[in-house]
Amino acid sequence: MKITRRMSILSRRYSLLPMAAVLLAACSGDDSTSSQAAGTERGACRSGRTCDPGLVCLSDVCVRMPDGGPAATGGESNGTGGAATGGGSASGGASGGGATAGGSSGDGGSAGSAGTSGTGGAAGSSTGGSAGGANCPDVFGTYGTITTLGAGCGDINASAPQCIKGTTSACALHFTSVVPGGGPGAVNGGANLKSDGTFEGASIILGSVQRSGCIGSWSESSSTMEVTCGGTGSSQSCTVSLVRTSTTCP
Repeated sequence: MKITRRMSILSRRYSLLPMAAVLLAACSGDDSTSSQAAGTERGACRSGRTCDPGLVCLSDVCVRMPDGGPAATGGESNGTGGAATGGGSASGGASGGGATAGGSSGDGGSAGSAGTSGTGGAAGSSTGGSAGGANCPDVFGTYGTITTLGAGCGDINASAPQCIKGTTSACALHFTSVVPGGGPGAVNGGANLKSDGTFEGASIILGSVQRSGCIGSWSESSSTMEVTCGGTGSSQSCTVSLVRTSTTCP
């Protein structure tokens, strides 16, 4: 037990020999520091107590630590490096001893979020007029019931086949009445229908007589097309009422 304690004491004494040698070298080198460049071995320490790599500043003299000696530890850092936001790494505070402790690396700033993309406006839809994709009433088909009123109706054949054809893209109407084997029909000719189901200034053939300046109107509720030529109450007046019985023509 006594032998173990004595060996422990001897071990501690011998472990202090390298540090004592360094301190002795630093103290004995005071006379030669003036001939050595600052920062070199046995030369004066530079400002900030720094020396060349592998040297440490002890008692204002740069000395080299012997191999196996205890590592020199720098003084505590006076300043704590602040974390930099979105920038580079933060610089450490000034060291109170030999080695300078660097500040912790700053975290990069978060990337900015892109703005919300705009939403395009809805395409405007055009409302058809009297032509070109017009909103035309559906008046096409076969008209099986024909009645006439007025002194100017002439030789209209109320028993003749009657059909109205055309196209909804331009609201163009074509009255067709052809009697098999020949003879006068009912209403023939063309007109431009408005979106409200009326027309005016049309050239119409009633029976076998050409009429001009004719007007017309469509009744959706009764499926009736009414055509008037020659005004009303005159000897030339004629009103023909056509009632649709089918939406197709033969």
